[in-house]
Amino acid sequence: LSLTSGMSSEFYAAHEIKFEEEELEDEPIQESALISQEESILNASILDKANDFNDDINDVNKKVYRLTCVVCNRLCDRSEMRHFAKDPNKRTAWINSVRSTTEERRWLMELLSVVKNPFLCVSHFSPSDFSQCAKRIVLRSDAVP
Repeated sequence: LSLTSGMSSEFYAAHEIKFEEEELEDEPIQESALISQEESILNASILDKANDFNDDINDVNKKVYRLTCVVCNRLCDRSEMRHFAKDPNKRTAWINSVRSTTEERRWLMELLSVVKNPFLCVSHFSPSDFSQCAKRIVLRSDAVP
């Protein structure tokens, strides 16, 4: 079997292309037919890789991101977390509520100054701290953990 298109027999073996010598003798294959066959195999391979890539992207988009609570270090879904209070007065009230000793409060204040987006898990709040707003459950503005 003579391959005139420049592709090796390993290429055909890897892509499970089989030629029977009897068929080649009865019907000679034109070089252009071999090239178009190679192109269609390569195009199919490229499409498969593109589809795999798109599947991977869709899997990433479906992933649920988990965040860590700055108070208890619990790992939770984003839906179970609330941003730590940014208002200085409210932040102080929250710190005093979740930490009992001065040392623990100081440590938490230092941590909050370093963490870019600190979160607090909903387990630190009581059910009365939440209210229903349209289709969402929101933390009330006067809530203290």
